[in-house]
Amino acid sequence: IVRREHLSNRIRTLTGDMNEAIPDGYDVIMFWDIGHIDTQVMKMAFESLPTGGMLVRSCRASGKSRAPSPSGFLNDYFAVRPEHQTRDEKIESIKSAGFTSVKYRSLGQRMGKITALKKQRR
Repeated sequence: IVRREHLSNRIRTLTGDMNEAIPDGYDVIMFWDIGHIDTQVMKMAFESLPTGGMLVRSCRASGKSRAPSPSGFLNDYFAVRPEHQTRDEKIESIKSAGFTSVKYRSLGQRMGKITALKKQRR
C-alpha cells in the first residue's frame, strides 16, 4: 500500500519478531490483524517510541464477547497468534503499558482500531 500510494519517501515499514525488542526511531507502531499481543509487547512498543509517538492496534468491533464469528473463528484458527482478547482487555493492556489518550474507533461493521499516545511523563 505504501509503494502503491507513493509514500515510500515518508513511510518506512519494518517486519519484526514480537519476541524481540522493537527498534527505536519510529513515530508510529502499528499492530494490525496479527492476533494476540500481550502486555509485555505493549511495554516494548511504549519504550521504543519517542514522546508523542502513537500506537495503532486493530480490534474487532464487538468488545463484549470472546466468541468469534464464523469468519473470526477461521481467522483465529489459521493465525500464528490467535486472538482471545476483548476490546476492553486490549485497551487495558495498552493503558497498563503506559500509553494515554487511548481511543477506540469503529471502522465498519466488524473492525475497529485503537489508538494511543506516549505522552511526556510528569
